Amino acid sequence: MDMTFKARFSLQLKWYDWRVTFFNLKASKDNFNYIGNNDLEKLWLPRLFFSNCVDEAYLQFDSLSSVISQRKGPSTLNSPEEIQENESFEGDSNPLVYNRTYELELECNFKLEKYPFDYQSCFIDVSTF
Repeated sequence: MDMTFKARFSLQLKWYDWRVTFFNLKASKDNFNYIGNNDLEKLWLPRLFFSNCVDEAYLQFDSLSSVISQRKGPSTLNSPEEIQENESFEGDSNPLVYNRTYELELECNFKLEKYPFDYQSCFIDVSTF
């Protein structure tokens, strides 16, 4: 046995960034406030890796992932002197949310002495770097 376990799981991360200000967030339960690739490059993003994965695996920001900003906190209108009316939302009360499905092969130490009458646990170890 190679002591591995294949898992498919959906990962959702949510974080607040006080340095960010969002404009005109939609108040939709479907959260259509997607962050595009150009804007993702300007944001702080979590740097995580799956440390017990057979092959190196990191948190990915690709076509299979999405990052949205959720409208949770209050808005502020811009000044009346400006031409366009905008609502601004502070990042410390409006989170960023990452979603992606992963399929990984994980290394696990199974104890098979009592097979087939045993119970096994295999964890997904996530670390920062």
